[in-house]
Amino acid sequence: MTIDGIATGELVSQEEPSSGRNDGWPVAERLLSATPNAAVAAIGSHGLSVPMPTEVPLYGQPVLDGVTSALDLVEAPDIPRVLDAWKRALQTGRGEVTVTPVDGPAGAMTLHLLDVRGRFQVVLAIAVRDDGQPVAKLNVTESLLRPRFCSVRKNELAEFTEVEESLTQLLGWPRQELIGRRNLELVHPDDHAVALANWIDLLGAPGRSRRVRLRQQHRDGRWIWFEITNHNRLNDPLEHAVVAEMIDISDEMAAQDSLAERERLLDRLTESLPVGVLQIRADGAVIHHNARVVEVLDPRGLDTAEAVFAGAIAIERPRLTAAIQAALNDGGDDEVEIALRRGDGAMIRCRITVRALADDGGALICIDDVTESARLREQLHRQATLDALTGCHNRASILAVVGQALAEAGRHGSGVAVAFIDLDGFKQINDQHGHAAGDQHLVRVARRLQGALRHQDAVGRIGGDEFLIVGRDVPGPAEALELGHRLAAALGTPKQPEATAVASIGVAWWSGAGGLTGANSDGPPPADQLVALADAAMYESKAGGRGRPAVRVLG
Repeated sequence: MTIDGIATGELVSQEEPSSGRNDGWPVAERLLSATPNAAVAAIGSHGLSVPMPTEVPLYGQPVLDGVTSALDLVEAPDIPRVLDAWKRALQTGRGEVTVTPVDGPAGAMTLHLLDVRGRFQVVLAIAVRDDGQPVAKLNVTESLLRPRFCSVRKNELAEFTEVEESLTQLLGWPRQELIGRRNLELVHPDDHAVALANWIDLLGAPGRSRRVRLRQQHRDGRWIWFEITNHNRLNDPLEHAVVAEMIDISDEMAAQDSLAERERLLDRLTESLPVGVLQIRADGAVIHHNARVVEVLDPRGLDTAEAVFAGAIAIERPRLTAAIQAALNDGGDDEVEIALRRGDGAMIRCRITVRALADDGGALICIDDVTESARLREQLHRQATLDALTGCHNRASILAVVGQALAEAGRHGSGVAVAFIDLDGFKQINDQHGHAAGDQHLVRVARRLQGALRHQDAVGRIGGDEFLIVGRDVPGPAEALELGHRLAAALGTPKQPEATAVASIGVAWWSGAGGLTGANSDGPPPADQLVALADAAMYESKAGGRGRPAVRVLG
């Protein structure tokens, strides 16, 4: 900043004889006379603000109120440089630093620290804005160095009898306005009940102490939280007072309020979610749950995760237990889908997502009722894999089963048999008795075929009246042919003589043990190759006599 064309740096650099080795008054005097828009504060040797000596000749500059130290005037990044300037002022008589003013108009400010202790027992802090704006507009915030503790004395009526200077700095009330005033007048109305109860209890306990947390009113109307320890020394002839130790706990209470607000927000968020949310501790105890947990599970208990999921069916309970334990013990995340029986007895299917909470070793569990989606998924699966009329595999599905069986046989050296079945008289059934009778016949055929198979075998409908059978672990061609005869015997003659159809059955066999059949060593054959071989064997069955299976070996 410049004043009448002279930079403030030049003003403070002009040396003049001083009355002391570090006397900064000559510079201070020139600076004050040239900067009417500056603001000043008096700082004691301890670095804290003190009342401005009346002897200091100011030129209309305002004295900054609410300043505990020069650090109150600047943003946090500037504090180290202000401390360096303070050190220079004590050593040489003056220190200057350019800073960013806190909560003031944009622009830099030069802070001059001038040691005038030889004349006025203080260090002057002169703040000059580089843009010429009055520093009086500066909004000084609450100091980091303001006192946090004070001690006062009260009589049996809770009236102030002695007040430390630090209480004035904490609450802004001058001593003369507090002496004789009842403390309850400063207490927040919401805290009156607890304050009175604590005071009455204290009066009935001579020589004892009582502690209370409540809000006291600052002179500017703000409320400040204090933890107050009242010591009853009314019966002490030397003191005859209640000595109150007051600790400012505003930061702690603000942090608690912030945490409580966050918890309220999280509660509102979890209640708005369409899934059940459960928070558990490391021991499995439930810390929090939203209403959706009850809506989904109707649980028998909500104290522990075990009680919440008591309805999980036995066969799937280990999967859920393992997922929860992995989160609690190892910090792992998991997701399982299991069937549960609600508290009202209804069976549902739930997707349960478990997420570890690293901070406290607990876990967050989300519960989503997927009963309808699981039912739809199963329905779509059935439509994609099963024949709608007979309930056995459809064409695409049974061919996939053939491929899977061949792959397993190739790994384990076992044999696979595929039987191709054609109902030769099926067209006449449709023509003579209608398609409904034909459909009923196909259903009966499918059931009989399924009844003749082992649990590892499969049957599929690949066309109107064509069926494909897949037999796993069939040792050789003879056993494959035996499968064909077993199927023929199962079909037999229908109970309704008017609805007869003779089956032609062709069987193809392949072994993963290449040495037995000469199968190539490059892996199992394609599924359609073995099916084509069974189809060819079926035509041999037709030519050789209906109802007599034929077998071919691939290899």
